Amino acid sequence: MVVRRMNNFAKLMEKHDLMNFIERCAKCSYCLEDPISHKPICPSTEYFHFASHRPSGRLELARALIGLYDNVEFSLNMEEVVNKFYSCTLCAACDYKCKELTGKSPLSVFMEVRKELVNSNVAPPPEHRLLLNNILEHGNPQGAPREKRNERILNSINNPHHLSKNASMLYFVGCVPAYSNNLPSHASNMVKILMKTDTEFRVLPDEPCCSHVLIKTGQEDLIIDQMREAFEKVDSAGVERVLFTCPACYRAFKYEYPKLLGVEPDFECITASEFLYELYNEGKLSLDGKAKQGEEIIVTYHDPCHLGRQSGIYEQPRRILELIKGLKLVEMPRNRETSWCCGVGGGVKTAFPEFSKKTGEERLNEALSVGASLLVTACPACESGFIDALKTYEGKNNLKILDIVDVIAQRLP
Repeated sequence: MVVRRMNNFAKLMEKHDLMNFIERCAKCSYCLEDPISHKPICPSTEYFHFASHRPSGRLELARALIGLYDNVEFSLNMEEVVNKFYSCTLCAACDYKCKELTGKSPLSVFMEVRKELVNSNVAPPPEHRLLLNNILEHGNPQGAPREKRNERILNSINNPHHLSKNASMLYFVGCVPAYSNNLPSHASNMVKILMKTDTEFRVLPDEPCCSHVLIKTGQEDLIIDQMREAFEKVDSAGVERVLFTCPACYRAFKYEYPKLLGVEPDFECITASEFLYELYNEGKLSLDGKAKQGEEIIVTYHDPCHLGRQSGIYEQPRRILELIKGLKLVEMPRNRETSWCCGVGGGVKTAFPEFSKKTGEERLNEALSVGASLLVTACPACESGFIDALKTYEGKNNLKILDIVDVIAQRLP
């Protein structure tokens, strides 16, 4: 479909802060490179090599969609426009760099454009429409049977003392740990840690999907009722804290729902990394574990985009790894704010699997370059993506991929 411009995008002109930025991007390229390592930080720029896949290129397309070029003849192939805006992991590397320089947010523009492309019925890609259908019909993006979650989670809770209906903390498992074929033990490992540290908790037997992936793919207006239901189901549990091993679920409840639904949670949202470090500081979690005498494993840590750049949680996972006997933490050149993306986010793994895999492989190569034999992250989606990317090597290296929850669970006495 070729059009001159989309009238629906006139709505963006009402968002003065975004318009101010769209009109003033200087194409300085500050968003493309880590100034310390001089390595690239924008995955789609590196993979596709077109200016239209750069943050500044997408902003140029946004100008055209809004109709800022009335005095210029142009046409837009909307299929190509959709591909340009959806072949972005929304990792926020450009967002961090641009905010540092100008205080502006490219990511906010890209999210608004995705939303308006959906509302204009030209997006999302078919693969993302399937995510919507799966959540509506099966309660999870994977379209997996709901029984799979109960098999993994409820069957691993073998001590009713810990699963208390009066517990002040709820463990919100999330769909990736519950259904991913790559992560059969992730959620049960978190349960194992909770039980080993005598932490009373509960889970929702009918846990809903947080729908974060639909927010990121611009389909939020189609799922408002489901998001409200998810929030109310957790809120009505009456707990003081909700524990998340999935940073996407964490962001949905802590940041997205208040903005989209106009609700504020009465409970504290806490990530697994924060909680594990808290358990250690309270003397409830030993990190000596089962390390062999003289054993030293070189480990490097990957900052998940949702946890790091987008939530500001960098240090707790590193402190945990530094404290574990038998591990030596080394940093990759791109870390913390300039971390390279795993390639999974923004719906990219679903709609652009080859791009996603190549992005993950680049991160694995970076881990190998610093001598690591263990790559640890704090996001089940990153872990699953890296496991898929590692299959390319077919046993040519000894790199292992684990989430920090799995590392702790394996070393429990």
